[in-house]
Amino acid sequence: MSWSFRIFQIAGVGVYLHVTFILLLAVVGFAEVSASDSVLKAFIGIFSFLALFACVLAHEFGHILMARHFGVGTRDVTLLPIGGVARLEKIPEKPSQELWVALAGPAVNVVIVCLLFIWILLVEGVSADFQTIFTHGGGVNLMTVNLIMIGFNLLPAFPMDGGRVLRAFLASRMDYVKATRIAASLGRLMALLFVFAGLFWVKNPFLIFIALVVWFGAGQEARWAVSKHQRQGNTVRHCMIRDFYTAHTACTLLQIADRILAGKQTEFPVTNDRDELVGMIGIHNVLDGLKNHPPSTHVDTIMATEIKTLEADQSLESIMTQYQRHPGMLLPVLDQTRLVGLLPLGNISDPSSTRRAFVEGLALLNLR
Repeated sequence: MSWSFRIFQIAGVGVYLHVTFILLLAVVGFAEVSASDSVLKAFIGIFSFLALFACVLAHEFGHILMARHFGVGTRDVTLLPIGGVARLEKIPEKPSQELWVALAGPAVNVVIVCLLFIWILLVEGVSADFQTIFTHGGGVNLMTVNLIMIGFNLLPAFPMDGGRVLRAFLASRMDYVKATRIAASLGRLMALLFVFAGLFWVKNPFLIFIALVVWFGAGQEARWAVSKHQRQGNTVRHCMIRDFYTAHTACTLLQIADRILAGKQTEFPVTNDRDELVGMIGIHNVLDGLKNHPPSTHVDTIMATEIKTLEADQSLESIMTQYQRHPGMLLPVLDQTRLVGLLPLGNISDPSSTRRAFVEGLALLNLR
C-alpha cells in the first residue's frame, strides 16, 4: 500500500505502518498533553492507543493464520487509523473455509477479552465488588474496545468480517457471485442506515465515514467476485496480447529506444535467429544500458535473461493468484517453445506517461 513503510515481520508476513497512523499518534499525544498538561499522561494515552492497535494486529493475524491453515498465503498487513488490512493472496475456494477465516479474527478478540477479564480479577482481587472490577483500570477500557470490535466486525456488511461470514453462508447454498451481490447489497443498505444514524440519530460524523467505507467496500467486493467468475475457465490464451513487437538479439539500444519513443511498446521479448525467446528488454534496461554502453550496443548484452514465461493453456485464475505480488509485469506466453503472446499482469502504467519518463531519462543522458 502506498504511503506505508515496513516496521517488522511476524511469521513471514511483513507488517506495514501507514503515515497517517503516525499523524494520529501525534494528535493523540497532543490532545492528552493539552487536556492534562502532563507529559506522563500523554505517554499513557499513546501507550493505550498502541495497545489497541496491538489488538487490531492480533485480530488480523487470526485471519492470516487460519488462512495459512487452508493453504492461503498473505502478502502483508498494513496498520491504518481505521484498523488493520491483511491482504490475502486469494479467498479460500470453499465457503466453509472462508467462514472459518472470517471468524478467526473476532475469535482472537474474544480470547483477548477473556484474558483481560482474568487479569482484572487478579488485579482487583476475586473478592472485590463486581462493579468495582468494571470501573477501574485501563484493562477495562481495552476490554470494552475489544467487545466493540467484535460487534462491529460481525456486522453483515463488507468489508467487515460479518460480510464475509454472510457471503460464505449464502455461497454454500447458491452461486458465489449471486451470494456476493446479495451480501454487498445488504452492506450498502447498512451503509445508508449508518448515514441516517450519523446525521439524525447519534449525530456522529464518524458513522458517516464508516458508511463510506462500507459502501465502497461492498462495491469493490462485488466487482472482484464478478471478475474472478469471469476468469474461471479461461486460459492465458484468451487474454494474451497477440499483436506485439519483438527485438532481435542484433538490435541496438538506439533502435529499441526509437521503438519506445515511437509508441510501439515499452517492453520487448528478445529472440534469436531461430525465433527462440532468449530474454526481455524494457525501458529500465535501455536507460541503464545507455549509461554504461554506446548506443550501438546489441541488446543481448544488457537484456534480462532470467525471465518467467507462461504456457498459453495455463489457467488464468492460477496465474493471477501466483503473480499478484508482481503487478505491472509483462510475461511472454509460449505455445510449447514458440512465442505466441504477452500477458500484462495487474495495472500496467499508462504508456504515454511511461514514454515521457523515458524521454526525461534520455535527456539526462544527453541523447535527446
